[in-house]
Amino acid sequence: MRTLVLFVLGLCTISCAKPTYVSPGQDLNQQKVTGCAAHFKSGDCVTWNWETKSTPTTFGTFIVKTGRLNKADQSFLAQDLEGHLAVVLWMPGMGHGSSPVTVEKLDIGTYRASRVFFTMAGDWEIRVQLKDGDEIKDEAVIPLIF
Repeated sequence: MRTLVLFVLGLCTISCAKPTYVSPGQDLNQQKVTGCAAHFKSGDCVTWNWETKSTPTTFGTFIVKTGRLNKADQSFLAQDLEGHLAVVLWMPGMGHGSSPVTVEKLDIGTYRASRVFFTMAGDWEIRVQLKDGDEIKDEAVIPLIF
């Protein structure tokens, strides 16, 4: 049993998102992105970077990019995907989320998620959703330990 617990904890540790940070004034379109943080069911890609990290007492912001991954060199091509982009913070182990996140489109396939606040420490998911009205058309889930 102890081995199983250690295995699961190790798996959780290596599967966590490890974001990079966006420097103030950095051109978001020139930012080199490789790999995907998660995939939508359609196969399209999503990645993210903290702009201002959330703390236990303050809101944070991060940049979300949607698009496709070039299989030849693993470079990321930002593209608008079909639907309205929404971001939901969800704590699967507790069955609840956090306060609503505000999403602002900055450029092609590039969005700022603001008012990011995690209500407690633990395992979280950043659910990046493509919506048509209130209906979720596709979703990519990024695991995160906060």
